[in-house]
Amino acid sequence: MAHLPLVSASLQPTNWLLRCNNNGLIIHYRSFLNWRCPTESVQAVGFDYAEIAWARTVKERRASPGLGDNRGTQTQQLTFLDLCLINTDTSALEKYLQQEENLTPEGIMISRDYPVQVLPGGVVELRWTGIKPSSRKAIQFLGRHIKIAGADSR
Repeated sequence: MAHLPLVSASLQPTNWLLRCNNNGLIIHYRSFLNWRCPTESVQAVGFDYAEIAWARTVKERRASPGLGDNRGTQTQQLTFLDLCLINTDTSALEKYLQQEENLTPEGIMISRDYPVQVLPGGVVELRWTGIKPSSRKAIQFLGRHIKIAGADSR
């Protein structure tokens, strides 16, 4: 029964991160886990493909101390999809992301999950771990419209 809120969240119509068409893409920066946040706030941003310089996948390995009786190190493999904007002024998007982080969800179970962040140089980073289709398929589709940079790891 403890997973019921997660199941409910995954079934919401707001459970998507990226939508593409022939002209551009829309990034839904509200995590599906935060579906109880107020619906009247802005939750997505769109870009024409002409506004994107390149896209790439990034693999990151994170190590953290284990919890409880497991005092070893836990390793997590994360995948990101980076979109580098031609106009590196991301202040408007950063403002919306900050507003999103300041929202207070309704209900007992509150998630604080933010799958989109802005990196220096106008890079919009989407946490792609666990997202379907795979990052490889997303890059293949985006490659029809924008330049694909080499994959990165950190």
